[in-house]
Amino acid sequence: MIQSFVAAAKLEDRKAVVRQLLTIRYETLDELLQSIVESLAQLPSNAILRLILCRTYSELLASLESQTEIEAPDTDLFQVIGPIEKYYLKKEAEQKALETLAELKYGEIDHGVDCAIAILLQSPIELSMKRLYSLSREELIAEFS
Repeated sequence: MIQSFVAAAKLEDRKAVVRQLLTIRYETLDELLQSIVESLAQLPSNAILRLILCRTYSELLASLESQTEIEAPDTDLFQVIGPIEKYYLKKEAEQKALETLAELKYGEIDHGVDCAIAILLQSPIELSMKRLYSLSREELIAEFS
């Protein structure tokens, strides 16, 4: 019984990772992508990465529409991992910019402001900075808590 619980928990963790990778790679997690999460989560990790990183949105969906077995393309991951690395570096820079603006405006960053920044990072940086700049500490925490 415990083993089945552990296996189910691991599968849910894999699904969460697949959802995040799909969202980062294709900038959406629409119904079509959500419908393939279960299938992708069943594959070995390398196959999941190769599929998501090496196939376009339409190629991934086309393989599912034709109901062919999902196979990972034989592509060198190091050639396609650059955009993922750039995404994380960009998000890291955006977080630092928001934190710096918050420190300048509010002084010390407390838990409420930190949580608001985490939510603001999900929007384009221009909008996030405008919201942060225009709201008082109380308004910011109230809006994003």
